[in-house]
Amino acid sequence: PNDKQGPAGYDSSKGFIRDDKLFTYTIHFENVDSATASALKVVVTDTLDNDLDLSTFSFDGTSHPSFLTATLDTVNRVVTWTFDGIELPPNVIPPEGEGWCRFVVHPRPGLSTGTQVKNRADIIFDYNDPLVTNIVTNTIDNSPPTSNVVSLPDTTHTGQFLVCWTGTDGSSGSGIKSYDVYVQYDSGGYSPWLLGTTDTGAVFVGQNERVHSFYSVATDNVGLREAVPLIPSTQTVVTGVASPILNLPANGSYTNNVTPTFGWSRSAGTGGSYVLQVARDSVFVDTLW
Repeated sequence: PNDKQGPAGYDSSKGFIRDDKLFTYTIHFENVDSATASALKVVVTDTLDNDLDLSTFSFDGTSHPSFLTATLDTVNRVVTWTFDGIELPPNVIPPEGEGWCRFVVHPRPGLSTGTQVKNRADIIFDYNDPLVTNIVTNTIDNSPPTSNVVSLPDTTHTGQFLVCWTGTDGSSGSGIKSYDVYVQYDSGGYSPWLLGTTDTGAVFVGQNERVHSFYSVATDNVGLREAVPLIPSTQTVVTGVASPILNLPANGSYTNNVTPTFGWSRSAGTGGSYVLQVARDSVFVDTLW
């Protein structure tokens, strides 16, 4: 192949990447199998994008070091690899006719989200016309996403209620990958409810007569994470959900019947859920429903 590979980023067409990452570029060259003779000289040139920081540039290896002279023209921003006397044969039995050269460089610091860094190379075999590689494109994403939990009513009269959240990574970002959603009961500490979810809503099982506060933290597709908010996005008080009334079997059968029947009902309120547990030696250990 006569092509170029660059930094792996999110989205194959835009290649989203953070500007704190080291960019690695590799240029592959090949004297194709249909060539009539070996290539005595191969010259690879690469004009570097203006948004690459030349002070961080470094050569990073090659397939044929014995034949290589490599230079960086910082005025014209041109990198040149000259393989003189390489005698690269036609690539009839790969990889005998192949070679590569590689360099690393950082982007300029402080690039705005959405900035595109593009790079390609020219490859010349002996006195032939240049072969132009593909263009490698990377898009800078330096801005963390934002999110919030959608407002809940001040009071909630059901034990279960829908909590929704939303977020954005801006018009130029890589997009939101996932959310972490946290909950606080009354004035206690926050604890995770959902971690790494791609959903934007879920049913929460609340606790009666308690304040429930929520916030969300989004992470985008290049790993940038939203800062934890100083205050919750929303809160609601669950109230009016009465405890169930347990109807024990009559005539003491619950003490001498190996298969007793139990029932329960709600005395007030409009929703909720029940968990039935059984205790042995006064310790509740087995959840039946």
